[in-house]
Amino acid sequence: MYPSRDRLPYWEYAIGAIAIMFAVNLWLRYSNKHRHIAPNRSALIGSGVDTLLLLLVSNLAIRASAEISSTSEMWLVFPLVILVFVYRAKPITGIAYSVLLTAWYSAHILLFFGSADHAITELPIRATFFVLMGGLASILANSLRQSGSDHE
Repeated sequence: MYPSRDRLPYWEYAIGAIAIMFAVNLWLRYSNKHRHIAPNRSALIGSGVDTLLLLLVSNLAIRASAEISSTSEMWLVFPLVILVFVYRAKPITGIAYSVLLTAWYSAHILLFFGSADHAITELPIRATFFVLMGGLASILANSLRQSGSDHE
């Protein structure tokens, strides 16, 4: 399946945002490795940039999808940002983040799509997926951090 304006309006922006997120995270990793930026500050900057770009692009894409009566595929980008955040965060913070992003996504779908639209009928399963994935990934990331610190 190739990106198209019908399935993901502003797909160019979504790809661009993912590329920017990747570049910023690589730069932050380099800065951490060479001790230019403190790890906590680096995590905050990376998460902030990721979240800001996701919210901006998803707002544009979801609104445009509703205008052309097409179910937005923007939801596919949310798990990437949730996974990156929960890898950096404590479990409770990661779970809270996934709930907040789920609320953002749900509010936009409910605001811009009609009640009989396919996006509304798919919303409960997508929202459940976001929250469960964020929660499970938070617990797994914490477990990995703890096992890594036990070996040091």
